[in-house]
Amino acid sequence: MNVALLASVTIVLLLAIAILSTISQKRERFAEPGFFGRIKNAIVGPETSQAPAQTAVVDGKTYPVCKDRSKLPTPDKYGRRWGYENGASCVVLSKPATAQTAVVDGKTYPVCKDRSKLPAPDKYGRRWGYENGASCVVLSKPATAQTGTSSKDNSLVVDGKRYPRCRQAKQPFTYDRFGYRHAVGLDGKACVDPPIKTTYNGEAARLCWNSRAPHIVDKQGYRLSSESGSKCVVPPNTVSINGRRYPKCKDKKSIKQVDEFGNRGGKEDGKWCALPPHTVPLGSNIYSICRQPQGPLKPDKNGYHLAHEKDGTPCAVPPPSVVIEGKLYPICKDPKNATTVDKHGHKHGQENGRECVVPALPKYIGTPAVPKYIGTPAVPKYIGTPAVSKYIATPAPTPQPPSTQMIDGKVYPICKDRSRLPAPDQYGRQWGWENEASCVVMN
Repeated sequence: MNVALLASVTIVLLLAIAILSTISQKRERFAEPGFFGRIKNAIVGPETSQAPAQTAVVDGKTYPVCKDRSKLPTPDKYGRRWGYENGASCVVLSKPATAQTAVVDGKTYPVCKDRSKLPAPDKYGRRWGYENGASCVVLSKPATAQTGTSSKDNSLVVDGKRYPRCRQAKQPFTYDRFGYRHAVGLDGKACVDPPIKTTYNGEAARLCWNSRAPHIVDKQGYRLSSESGSKCVVPPNTVSINGRRYPKCKDKKSIKQVDEFGNRGGKEDGKWCALPPHTVPLGSNIYSICRQPQGPLKPDKNGYHLAHEKDGTPCAVPPPSVVIEGKLYPICKDPKNATTVDKHGHKHGQENGRECVVPALPKYIGTPAVPKYIGTPAVPKYIGTPAVSKYIATPAPTPQPPSTQMIDGKVYPICKDRSRLPAPDQYGRQWGWENEASCVVMN
């Protein structure tokens, strides 16, 4: 019986050993990284990613992180607590380590460690110093774009200075090299409008504030221009007036109004349309004809004068000219150069490589009436006391200066504003441009 009991216990022990061996093998197999390891990494990343950092970089040198923090001193001014473990210095960063370098204008500078003697920040918020034989910097505020930075109050930073946006502004407008429009608001304070974005050949571009600036026209019909050194474009069949885009009017008869700069506006199909001012090609650019020329006039060899409007936009003042079928022609200085006669009777010719015109004489029906004077004023007779003069008939009115002048068979108005007239020509005549027509002053 004892033998049977001993055999039974032996069998139970052998079965227990076998079961424990099997469980141990399964645990080892499932612990391999090729199974649960891969699945875990695929979901939450490697197991080591959750472990705290064991080292810290301070001033470019690596230190172990202190394990026992119970006896560490208070943090230094940079938030670091130093200790000594295993024969070496260790550290605990009480707050995230700050950047040890800063990039300014594409160049990397070390961050200044001693900030007690740094000068005041420059206009970009940077404080510069000198440590270890090299320049260092501290960014007092996060680096941002120095132009165009918007804030919560809807203002803009332009060239390091903050401005409110223009809501209602007084003209004239001015434009800076970044493409921003500057003005004075109704409250009397300076304000700014940001550039208007568009595209040109698939790339980002800036829309010109006005179509009046000197420009060239490419093969696609884009106006390529520059405002205060900032390049801009106006798409084809579009007119830009103070930053607003209008489609070009198809019919000139739709024009109902003209502004002070020569922009023409009207309506077609119930919608506003526009045409830019009249232009003239000079050199490699196309200029708008001045409406209110400012500044000294600079004549070119063809008699055109370069000036600018009151908002600073360059423009051209044409020489004495005539409009024939909607096209502007200068008047020939020497009538002998004009030999071809058109259907209107105007003679065409060439001077300085440009077409010029001698306009046809206006047709007068009848002749002006000759004034008739009946009698002459009586001559007063003085006998002793002067006799009171008796005039029969009303005294002749004081002659007024003429308002027109005939030159080469054509009648021109006399210029009213003589302050900006160019120098006299070879015949002593000073030419100007008023009320959409040439005017003259005879010296």
